[in-house]
Amino acid sequence: MRGLSGLYRGAYGTVQFSPPGVTALAKAALVATGIGASAIRLVSNISRGAIFDFTNANGGYFVMRRSGNDIAYIGNSAAVVGSGTLDNTCIDATGARGLDLATNDVIRLAISSAGLVTAPSQIASASLPAVYVGPFNQITADATFVNTTLANTGMPSVTVVVGTYAFSAYVLIYEATAGTGGAKFDFGGGTATVSSTLWAYTGNVNAATVSSSANNSSTTAAAFATVTTTATAPNVVYVSGTVTFSVAGTFAMRGAQNSLLAADATHFVAGSYLELTRIS
Repeated sequence: MRGLSGLYRGAYGTVQFSPPGVTALAKAALVATGIGASAIRLVSNISRGAIFDFTNANGGYFVMRRSGNDIAYIGNSAAVVGSGTLDNTCIDATGARGLDLATNDVIRLAISSAGLVTAPSQIASASLPAVYVGPFNQITADATFVNTTLANTGMPSVTVVVGTYAFSAYVLIYEATAGTGGAKFDFGGGTATVSSTLWAYTGNVNAATVSSSANNSSTTAAAFATVTTTATAPNVVYVSGTVTFSVAGTFAMRGAQNSLLAADATHFVAGSYLELTRIS
């Protein structure tokens, strides 16, 4: 159709072609308007039915619109998000929109505009429970505390929705010099409403094995009077439990010293993490 221009009207719609340099079609080479049917239908008896070859240096992408507003882009990552890789494929739901993946007219995987990934429909098997993708956050720098007031600054935090999750935490702790400021932590640093929880810990703190019975409060802290002063071999505490949220938001750890030792900061070490898996 090189150099073709003109207008075709059929029973089910209109197709208009524009040659290079003609701007009557709002800078589009082809416009197809459907009337009660698909605007464009391609029928081919060969395997490769159509080719879209973008020759721009950053590749190209398709735009999906609803009532004139862009809702999604599909194409090269470099073209869609700018900083992406040229040879990678990207699907971008624009603005505050989410992205859904469905089979048999049912959404199986959903990504919110904030990046929360969930699998809304359960696995269709009587032998398997409903399993959901859960959030994970690992801190990349030490969170330090020089007082006994629990705070979430620099601590692991994840975004959650209403429902029940299994959760685990991997907590690395040391104090710079004395060790007698100790450490404490809980899970009361988020904005989500916790309706119920049970959690416990095991680990090794200051060369001693530690463990706890089940704790039914997200704001009752695990506390240790002294901790190691070896930054390269911090103390390790493992936490596991379940938590149910009645209001969505964030779920976050809080940390502090167990007793005030302002001159000797307590460190929650980079690499500590919080992980949740939604179970209902």
